Amino acid sequence: MNKVLKTLLVLGLAVAVATPALAEFKFNGYFRTAMYSVIQKDGTEEGDSQQFVTQRFRAKLTNTLNENVSIVYYGEVDTDWGVNRYANSSLNAAGDREVGVGGGGQRGADGINVETKNVYLDLKFDNTKATIGVQTMRDGMQGIVFFDDMAGIKATQTYGDTAVTAIYSKWDEGADWGYPTGKSNWDDTDFYGLVVNQKFSDAFKAGLELYWYDQNTETATGHSQADVYFYGPTFAFTQDNLSIDGFLVFQDGDAEVYNTTTKVKTTNDVDGFALSAKAKMKIDGGDIGLRLMYFTDDDDAKDQGKWQGFYGAYEFVGENLQQFLCDAYVTDANKHRYALTDAAAAGYGLFGAVASGNHNLSDTMYFKWGAGYFMSLEEKRDNEAVKSRQGDTLGYEVSARVGKKFFDKVDVSLNASYAGYGDFYDDQVTDDKGLAADPDSTYQAYLMVNVPF
Repeated sequence: MNKVLKTLLVLGLAVAVATPALAEFKFNGYFRTAMYSVIQKDGTEEGDSQQFVTQRFRAKLTNTLNENVSIVYYGEVDTDWGVNRYANSSLNAAGDREVGVGGGGQRGADGINVETKNVYLDLKFDNTKATIGVQTMRDGMQGIVFFDDMAGIKATQTYGDTAVTAIYSKWDEGADWGYPTGKSNWDDTDFYGLVVNQKFSDAFKAGLELYWYDQNTETATGHSQADVYFYGPTFAFTQDNLSIDGFLVFQDGDAEVYNTTTKVKTTNDVDGFALSAKAKMKIDGGDIGLRLMYFTDDDDAKDQGKWQGFYGAYEFVGENLQQFLCDAYVTDANKHRYALTDAAAAGYGLFGAVASGNHNLSDTMYFKWGAGYFMSLEEKRDNEAVKSRQGDTLGYEVSARVGKKFFDKVDVSLNASYAGYGDFYDDQVTDDKGLAADPDSTYQAYLMVNVPF
């Protein structure tokens, strides 16, 4: 047997031995580059014109040790084009260099830019699943309470058609004033959750979700604490080509601030609710849908009625909008979310209606669209120092995505959005003479190359 044949035989045996181990290792993620041209709403009449290129690479490594145990690492590299090499570093007011994200895209590259999105232990045994570590967690309410990466524990126990999930997450260890770490005083922010989901039939499912946001802060002049509870039902109904899903969630609790110098304690009750529902119908080659949403306003100076959630700022991403709601494909570009930030989270309340559609034009081409209209519930919130708005119409948005896949994997799409603003924004910006003015319409457009693997 000659040397070549012997070498090939050894290599073949090595591959055969290694194959079972390699089968337990999974590598997936995506590569995404987007070229933007944007005019975004700011404090000026014409808005801020921006042109930039974002780039993101995410890779998830899953090592399955056996049928019960897996280790997961999910990393991210943001290399926005032209952004300096040291992870978007900059000099602060003191002249010290601060490190951010997204660096390495400047000439010369070599950025310090590897970020950890997730790293956790995944356990499965019988009807129990648990994940321990930094992981992505979200509510079942379109992310209006929370949808973010966080360190914690999530455990789910299934009993037939019933699933019970408990979560705990440490959002902030705190930082004792005058000390280098935050481990001494009780100044932590913790988050707890309990979710029960029930499958009543193939057509109807419902759930009940309860979350507790527990925030404590110690400072040199006093302390503050907040206990905010979010709770309510979810449901999903499917019949033939029609599906309806939605939720109702209440917020309740209190927020307290105590000043040790003046001996004054200020307490505000937290109240309010939000609800949303979406009807969707399957049609040939896709679907069309209509979502309604409602957030109560802050109408009492003694209460905190504005919405206290939005932890993670990634909500309603399935509605195909890019400006009034969150764009599903946003990376380092600005999350505009005008309806949520300017109205619901500011205390004016919010009503919104969004129509959307997803259509497969062929095996390789698709078309997605969204059209939304938004209003505040009130022109005035409870803070008397804040001037009333001129009206309650936030405005409208139309958005579209057209894409085609090349080589089965390379998804190239053109994404565009146009937003017009109503009397809610009248006199909220300034013109080139410094006088009060109304904002012009804004747009966002980007060409995106997205390669999931």
